Amino acid sequence: MAYSFFKLNDFSIWTNHDVVPESSPIQLNTTVLDLFFPGIKAKYGDGKYVDVSYDIRALENLNVKENNGTMSFNANVGVKFWVEMADGTKALALDVTLENLYFEFTAVITGMAVHPSVQFASLQDIKVESSTFGDVNMTLLEGLLKQGLDEGRVPFNQFISN
Repeated sequence: MAYSFFKLNDFSIWTNHDVVPESSPIQLNTTVLDLFFPGIKAKYGDGKYVDVSYDIRALENLNVKENNGTMSFNANVGVKFWVEMADGTKALALDVTLENLYFEFTAVITGMAVHPSVQFASLQDIKVESSTFGDVNMTLLEGLLKQGLDEGRVPFNQFISN
């Protein structure tokens, strides 16, 4: 049922460059991301902003555990890196699928409001769908995504609770 829902409905979440705290070592621009994606700065220029979109491509193995009140599922999540161009358009620089991404979460219900909170996330594999700037170093990409999962959990929880 969840698979059909996500196939029939566009469900995208965005992380725009301007929501990343200045204190974060990872900034969403071509200068910093060139450390993880060598060639993106040469292709698009220095200091171009990058926004990231996420879409669910598959969802399975939904589990509910009564003994500790957690739920979990596996998902294939598409992650697209969009470079902001000088004319205001966005160019798709990289499209990857995070395969068998595992989420464990809780959901507190207060009145009619549901407040989910991701407790843990892990990643099994990454598939590069397309890249406009050459081959992708998978070790560097995995490092970036793992840091994103760690640092992004709190802002993501705030986003979904609203």
